[in-house]
Amino acid sequence: MALKRKLRLKKREFSLVKNKGKLVRGKELSLLIFFPKKEKEVRFGFLLSRRVSSKAVERNKLKRQLAAVVKKLFPYFRKKAWVIFLPRREMKNRGFEEIKKEVKEVLKKGGLL
Repeated sequence: MALKRKLRLKKREFSLVKNKGKLVRGKELSLLIFFPKKEKEVRFGFLLSRRVSSKAVERNKLKRQLAAVVKKLFPYFRKKAWVIFLPRREMKNRGFEEIKKEVKEVLKKGGLL
């Protein structure tokens, strides 16, 4: 259930969002949001360090769950932006519905939903 290539951030876009993006914090998830001038679609990236989990399997599972939530919410995005998801350690123990709820809250806080 991976995101389509055109919806994912490229490496140079990723670094631009990290340097110039606005940080929006939630309880278990933070977002870096950047609004480029000439963007036609919203694009996403996921950044999970070893602090989230030392096991790659757990980090990849969380990335897949976040990507699935983004896919479900994609039609509801109002603004065209580049977004990087920064989950915290506690999120790896949550179920899909709890992750979806947290993502919705933080996206609303960032003005994307």
